[in-house]
Amino acid sequence: MDAQVDSMMVSCLMAAHNSARTIVASIASVQAQTWSDWELIIVDDGSTDETAVVAAGIDDARVVVLRQERGGPSAARNRALAVARGEFVAPIDADDVWLPRKLELQVEALRRRPEAAVAYGWTDFVDEELRPLYADLRPRFEGRVLEELLRKNFVACGSNTLMRRTAVLEVGGFDETLQAAEDWELHTRLAARHSFAGVAEVVVLYRRSPRSLSSRFRLVEQHFLVANRKVFAAAPAEARWLEAKTRAAFYRYLLLRTLESRSTPGKWQAVPRYAAIAVWNDPGEFLREVWRAFANLVA
Repeated sequence: MDAQVDSMMVSCLMAAHNSARTIVASIASVQAQTWSDWELIIVDDGSTDETAVVAAGIDDARVVVLRQERGGPSAARNRALAVARGEFVAPIDADDVWLPRKLELQVEALRRRPEAAVAYGWTDFVDEELRPLYADLRPRFEGRVLEELLRKNFVACGSNTLMRRTAVLEVGGFDETLQAAEDWELHTRLAARHSFAGVAEVVVLYRRSPRSLSSRFRLVEQHFLVANRKVFAAAPAEARWLEAKTRAAFYRYLLLRTLESRSTPGKWQAVPRYAAIAVWNDPGEFLREVWRAFANLVA
C-alpha cells in the first residue's frame, strides 16, 4: 500500500555508500532549507564505513535512516521512494550540497506550472573541499524538454531535481539495473509524459571526488551505454537522430573528467579514445567546447 501523501511535503531521498566523510554536510544542507516541510530518508547502501552511524547520530526527527545490502544507488533511492510521504520527492547524493532556497524555489516553480512534473535549477561543480571548479551551461529549457534531454543531459546531476511523487511512481521509479546515468534515464521517461519547470538560480553544489561513483570511468561508460540504448529504443522515431549527439556529449564529459583526474588507471590510453568518439559523433560541438574551454582559461 502506498504511504499516505502529506500535502506540500518534500521527501528527500538520499542513497549513501561509504559516505561518512561527506554525509554530514549533505544532511546539513537539507536541514538549512528555507522550505521547512520536508523529511529526509537516508538509505545506507551496504556501507563498510561509519556512514550509518554518522547519519543515525543526527538529532532531527525528520531524518530517517534505513539500511540494506549493497544494491546500488537506484535500488537505494527506490527503497526511500517506497516509504516517502511527500507530494514531491527530491534525490540528493550523500556528497552533494543543496543551497538553502533549493526546495523553496522548486516547489514554487511547480506551483506556478501545475502541468509540470519536474523542476530543476543550475549546478555549480566543486572539489572535495567544496571549492568552486566550474559552472554548468545555465540551461533555461522549460515545457516539453525531451528533445533537449536527448541531445544532452542539461540537468547535470541527480541531486538537482524536485519531482512530483506520483509522476515518478507512474514511470516506475529508478532503473535498478543502472549504476550510472540512472538520473538522466529517469528524467527522459518523465519528459516523455510531462513538462519540466526551470529555476534560473544555482541550487546544488556537485562535488567532484576521486572516491565518488562518477569517478569510476569504465563503470560509468558501461552503464551509460546501456542507458543510452534503453532511452533511444523508447524515443520517438523522429528524435533518434540525436543519439550521436548524446553519445558525443557523454564522451566529452568523460574526456573532461578523465583529464581532471590525477589517479585514473590507463588515463592516457583512455583520453584519445574518448576524444575520437566525441569528435566522430559531433565534430562541430567538440570544437565549440574546446574553444569555450580555451576562452575560459584566458579570460
